[in-house]
Amino acid sequence: MAKAPRPASTRVKGPRSGLVVGLGETADEIAATLNNIAPHDWKGFITQRLEEKVASAPLNGLELGGYRLTYVAEPSSFIKDNERRSTEVNLSWSLGMVVGKGGHLNAVIWDGLAFNAGLTVASEILAVNGRVYSDAVLRDAVTAAKGGTVPIRLIVKNGREVKEVSLPAYGGHRYPKLVKIGDG
Repeated sequence: MAKAPRPASTRVKGPRSGLVVGLGETADEIAATLNNIAPHDWKGFITQRLEEKVASAPLNGLELGGYRLTYVAEPSSFIKDNERRSTEVNLSWSLGMVVGKGGHLNAVIWDGLAFNAGLTVASEILAVNGRVYSDAVLRDAVTAAKGGTVPIRLIVKNGREVKEVSLPAYGGHRYPKLVKIGDG
């Protein structure tokens, strides 16, 4: 016997309890509703997009819209302006980190080079390849590492611990760019 839909007013437990709990529909219920509208393997569609792991972002929508995601060595004007306003060095796509004032890491990208080297947002870069940290020194190290085999060496402080980490960043600077494909 099918369950009656819950009234909208009972789908979320209110803030009075301090706990917000979603009481939404199950994947099976959603698939059944969608099948009533347009027959399709909605259960498979939902499962694939919510539960399966994929190696990269779902880029089909971009390509269907006439664009392809590529990476270039120069940041866009948007990224340059964002770095200027935030006083950060955004190396998310090359080293997997965003560096703030004084070499403090403001962001570490999951499964990026910095993350895999054990860096966290509590880390502070003290030196790059034997030179005292500056934004320019870090950028120069990324440029110099391109196409090579020698990793970028960082001296990093994390709390009371100081250690050296190596980042095998042989791709140089990488910034995302959408390139128009097709005629549309």
